[in-house]
Amino acid sequence: MSDVDTGSLLSDIRVYVDDLARSWSAPWMDSLVGRLADLAEDADAEAVFRTMSLDRGRSLRLALGRAVERGEIAELPDPQLVSGLLEGPLMHCRIIGRRPPSAGFLDAVASSAYRVIVAPAAAR
Repeated sequence: MSDVDTGSLLSDIRVYVDDLARSWSAPWMDSLVGRLADLAEDADAEAVFRTMSLDRGRSLRLALGRAVERGEIAELPDPQLVSGLLEGPLMHCRIIGRRPPSAGFLDAVASSAYRVIVAPAAAR
């Protein structure tokens, strides 16, 4: 995942979504999805997967921290929630829709998540 500071949270999120889309479009993704159920029975594989997941979300957590420093958002949102807002639609495209997401879809995912993240600050 890219660790790019574009200067704005929305642009940082869009870069992250592009990276997620590339990841979910990789040929090996189907085999990973098929193996996820096996993690419940393999503690070592589960630990490796959790570490990979934390590493994968590092750039998003950094982008959220920069947004707080710039004053775009007042406080850090739950990174698990933000990650789910961004990755969930891409997972759905890959697993259920069996199609790659369009650029317009990726824009909509990024801007929708951005609105959710900044909404608490705007409501104050």
